[in-house]
Amino acid sequence: MMEPPKNAPVKHAILQTLTQKSGGAKDATSIAEASINTWSEVTTRLAPIIGGGGVDALFNRSLTIAARAHPWLSHAKGSNDCATPADRFRTNLETRDASSALEASAVVMGIFYQMLETLIGELLTERLLGSIWGHSDKNVQKEHLQ
Repeated sequence: MMEPPKNAPVKHAILQTLTQKSGGAKDATSIAEASINTWSEVTTRLAPIIGGGGVDALFNRSLTIAARAHPWLSHAKGSNDCATPADRFRTNLETRDASSALEASAVVMGIFYQMLETLIGELLTERLLGSIWGHSDKNVQKEHLQ
């Protein structure tokens, strides 16, 4: 069973990124928008490598795992069967307070990151997604050389 992300630097970077992209994490709607925009960046970078279906599968699995700590992620109020998982995720975030939305989004993204690391390795994951979180893959490479 995969637990919420234990990689503190990655989780911290995700929280910082979402806070910055949402204009200070003042409300759940802006956090939801920042989260969906970030997922769009992730999808753009990963779809050519693992396919859109692969990205969707990892995203859905991340939501399922994160729902253990945040049960409200597993359903959306007023959701319909035609909504995509990302649309339901946005709706779920928008219905929470800013702090809960920010934490849950960071947990989902952190779990996604961990699963991707397991599949393609830490260095390639960092190279593909690190700049989204403000990481420099040079720093990761230096850590591995030490």
